[in-house]
Amino acid sequence: MLTYESAKSYIEEKHPRALFLGFGETDEFAHKGQYDTYLQKAHQVDMLIADLWYYVQTDPFYRNNTTFIITTDHGRGRGASWKGHGFWVKGSGETWIAMLGAGIAPLGEMKEKQQRYQKQVAATVSHLLGEAFIATHNVASPIALPKNQPQQTTGNEVAVSNHTTAIATADANK
Repeated sequence: MLTYESAKSYIEEKHPRALFLGFGETDEFAHKGQYDTYLQKAHQVDMLIADLWYYVQTDPFYRNNTTFIITTDHGRGRGASWKGHGFWVKGSGETWIAMLGAGIAPLGEMKEKQQRYQKQVAATVSHLLGEAFIATHNVASPIALPKNQPQQTTGNEVAVSNHTTAIATADANK
């Protein structure tokens, strides 16, 4: 909660162009095997993300110019292995990604045969910002966004995460 409150205060005061925020509580309680607390922490992070979304949609600086990208840094094992993750833990390489806001078509849950990779997130964020993603190593292409919405926004951003990474962009001209 302290991480969230500090980040929200920073967002309100500084209007950052980009911010990454990570919540590790779900991972902590999964490793301990405390499934009930794991679910409570996942719900709590959902509420924090909802609160931040409400804030950016009621602040004229961010309203309607904000994009959240929310994902996990790894999956969880299956069955008795749900507490772990790593190369040898089946299912832990599978993650999810949610995007909402400016530049994202509101299509609801989408299931496609095409696989997406975590290594595409940074390039996608850069694309939404209208920035070139440059690295000293090979990088993945941005995630292809549905074409019925603008694919690029510019401005200020914010990011949130629950092992979730959320990035929000806002137009700096407002």
